[in-house]
Amino acid sequence: MTATVTRKQLASAEAAPVVVRPPDVSTQPTKSAPARGAGSPTAPAESHLPRYAFTALVTVLLSIGLVLAYREEFTPEEGVGYWLGIVGGCTLLFLLAYPLRKRFRFMAQAGAAPAWFRLHMVLGILGPIIILYHSNFSLGATNSNVALFAMLAVAVSGIAGRYIYGKIHNGLYGARSNVHELLEEATPLIARIEADVGGADGSIAAKLSAYGGKALREQKSLVSSLAMVMSLAIASLYFRSRVLGDIRSAIKRNAAMKGWSRREASEHYRLARAHVGDFIAAVTKASELSLYERLFSLWHIFHVPLFFLLIITGIAHVISVHLY
Repeated sequence: MTATVTRKQLASAEAAPVVVRPPDVSTQPTKSAPARGAGSPTAPAESHLPRYAFTALVTVLLSIGLVLAYREEFTPEEGVGYWLGIVGGCTLLFLLAYPLRKRFRFMAQAGAAPAWFRLHMVLGILGPIIILYHSNFSLGATNSNVALFAMLAVAVSGIAGRYIYGKIHNGLYGARSNVHELLEEATPLIARIEADVGGADGSIAAKLSAYGGKALREQKSLVSSLAMVMSLAIASLYFRSRVLGDIRSAIKRNAAMKGWSRREASEHYRLARAHVGDFIAAVTKASELSLYERLFSLWHIFHVPLFFLLIITGIAHVISVHLY
């Protein structure tokens, strides 16, 4: 008798643990496969080189700016410092292009959305750096300080939003994730773990199914989502140790029955341990999704008004500088 692990089994695992029988499981250990979104054919891994290069560029620009500020090379009122303020202000205003591109149909033909999103993030970092050069990395009049701190708050908020966004999407420009898709990544790993052990083992499969079912618990609030993620993180430490103990015992039994050498048994255990780690990581990511979705909603409520506050304080700063 054989049966595959289904989504319904994961959902009801806590009420009645399911004994899983993978179809035609080979007793040979299987190679560890990367989870989707981390190099699989369904979601190619993104190159981190552009991100590292941009981070290095920002670090260099900030370092040079601090040196120039120490030497007082620029002044905000005149010369290069003044024009840096103009360029920085225009850069920050251009950040409005991305949300307008999403809202108005006539702008939909002006380039792909991912390109606009990338430009929005880059200018969201470079714009504040230009303004810091303009301000000579120092405080000034009250209206200048209000605009400066509003800008820095928007920049920090944008970086936080970028992090949260990446947690609920498959990569920076990929589709939005959902719990069931993430658990579908974990389900085949149960059969692989049983293959690594050397044959179907109902007790190990039932424990894995029960653990995966925890990620399907519906959370009603941000606090309950946070509590669930924290409790699952703590439980994963004990669960990993317990299930690996069961795997060691099962491999020892199967090694004796099938005449595995010590090296073969070690290889079976190594692959099983890797697949258990992949399984726990997939379940953890699924459990975190609800938390990050709620955080992203709250972030959006906070970030948009903060950006318009920056625009207002920036305009007030420009007017006050040129009038008084």
